[in-house]
Amino acid sequence: MTPFRVVVTETADRHLKTVHAWWTANRLDVPLLFAEEIEAAFERISQAPYSGALYSQRNAPSDVRRVLLRRTRYHVYYTCDPEAGRAVVRAVWHATRGRGPRLV
Repeated sequence: MTPFRVVVTETADRHLKTVHAWWTANRLDVPLLFAEEIEAAFERISQAPYSGALYSQRNAPSDVRRVLLRRTRYHVYYTCDPEAGRAVVRAVWHATRGRGPRLV
C-alpha cells in the first residue's frame, strides 16, 4: 500500500499547539515526549492508515479512527480518504477527559 499523506485540520492544529506548549512547559523531565509520540503516530497513520481503532461514539462520523499515544495518553482522531491517498487528523484529545472531542 502506498503511504497516505497526513493532513491536519485547523482544529487539530490548535489542539497540537496547545498540548505541545503545555507539555514542554510542565513536563520538564521529558519535554520532547509528546512531539516524539505525535511524530511516531503520524508515521504509523501514514504507513498503515486503517490500523487505528474505529471510534464509535454518538454524534461522531462512523469512519473516525483513533490511535493512542501510550506514554502521554493522548488520542489522535482521524479519518481516511483513500481516493485522495490521505489521512485527515481531526483532533488530539487526552484519553482521560470525560468526553471525546467534537468530530462533526
